[in-house]
Amino acid sequence: MPAQPATACRPIADLFVRTQTEKPGSGGCRVLKRCARGAWVPGAGDSAWIAGRVRPPRRYAWEMLENLLWLFAGAVLGVALDRVWDPVWQRFAGTLRRRRSAGRVRTDATIHATVPQAYRSAGLGDSLIRASALPSLDMPMLFDESLSVSADAATGRVPFVLIDDPVRREFPVDRGVIRAKRASGAELWDGDVLYLVSAAIDEAGAGHVVRSLRVGVANYFSYVTVSNAWKSRMTCRGSDWLHGSPYRSLLSLLADPPMPLAIAAVAVCVFETGDGLRIPVATRSEAVVNGMGRAGLIPTFGLESNVKAGQASRFDVLTYNFLKEFMEEMFGYEPLIHEADSGRLDPDAIFGNPMGELLLAQFADGRARLEIAGISGELTDGTLTILLDARFTDPEFYLAVRRAAKPNFEWRADGDSREPIVFHDAGDLLSGRSQVLGRLTPSSFIALELWARRSTAPGASRREP
Repeated sequence: MPAQPATACRPIADLFVRTQTEKPGSGGCRVLKRCARGAWVPGAGDSAWIAGRVRPPRRYAWEMLENLLWLFAGAVLGVALDRVWDPVWQRFAGTLRRRRSAGRVRTDATIHATVPQAYRSAGLGDSLIRASALPSLDMPMLFDESLSVSADAATGRVPFVLIDDPVRREFPVDRGVIRAKRASGAELWDGDVLYLVSAAIDEAGAGHVVRSLRVGVANYFSYVTVSNAWKSRMTCRGSDWLHGSPYRSLLSLLADPPMPLAIAAVAVCVFETGDGLRIPVATRSEAVVNGMGRAGLIPTFGLESNVKAGQASRFDVLTYNFLKEFMEEMFGYEPLIHEADSGRLDPDAIFGNPMGELLLAQFADGRARLEIAGISGELTDGTLTILLDARFTDPEFYLAVRRAAKPNFEWRADGDSREPIVFHDAGDLLSGRSQVLGRLTPSSFIALELWARRSTAPGASRREP
């Protein structure tokens, strides 16, 4: 390549700087430019800039400023749209969730009304609960007056719920059902739930006595799946299929349980206040799987294992679950909700807090007792429910509970009540004057019915953890 004249080139520092003696457009700005062939050639003024290769300094500055202004305008517009869109989306998502939740409430209401009719149509009306102490209401609950829990198990002298194998068993799960439940507001995670393996039943005259329940550990999502399938079946027309189903009676359900038959419990907590007896009731929130929008006794819960990492609690399964759920639902101790996934080696570590220690002291000092009133089948979700009575005789403990009461996500305030948990006068409940009776979940109603039957019975035995 021929050498270029020495006057054609300038130092690199002068490429974009004009000298004081050179005028714009005079050709004095001699800047080296790379041509299409890659050779360096001398420039001949602003008009000689090769398009697309090197921009004139002034135009380059204006383009940079223009780009910055567009970026700034885009950022401002993005923030403005985000602030406008976010509340719109939140309102839309909230409306959609409320509609789906309302759909679940309507489904539960339909089941609540149609199950008793279906059983009566199939000639199985005698398999359902018949209230005698409380106002007579149609409740979708399997119950057998001739079936009772053994006295030793009822009073806690021997464990009633026995875990066969603490290793969790995975049952099939419908992920579509899980997504639909979550979309409607249910708070779900795949924890553990106990399911019935077998029941030890003895004949006793004209009736039967249940000595114990042998259970296993299942995935919670399997319960949600089975519960949804049960609801779908119960909303279909026809009742002839009930004759061949384990749900035709409580005794047949215990003798031939479907897999997995989840086990739940509900407790009537009776507090002596010095001014009558009080029973806590609250409204189920949209975050629960069953009974949402209905009133329920606190605590209402599914049973979990009392064995963590191979170490068993010093309490039996039923007592452990009652104590844990009492603190979780009455005081809102959220860390207890995921206790099964915490990895702690000591299952009793959950009681290492002031209210937990106070609760245990009530039982240790004989100021509280827990008894099994009976068992039943919950026909709104297909579970087996253990009905409990808990009596607290210390008025000071009642005041401590009232001060610390703060329920978890499973409960919400309802109507004109400012407090989610309402401590109802037991006399109003027994007399039927309380309007909450008609809104109770079936399991809460039958638990309250059995407590009303036993409330005047002399000499209740103590169950001390």
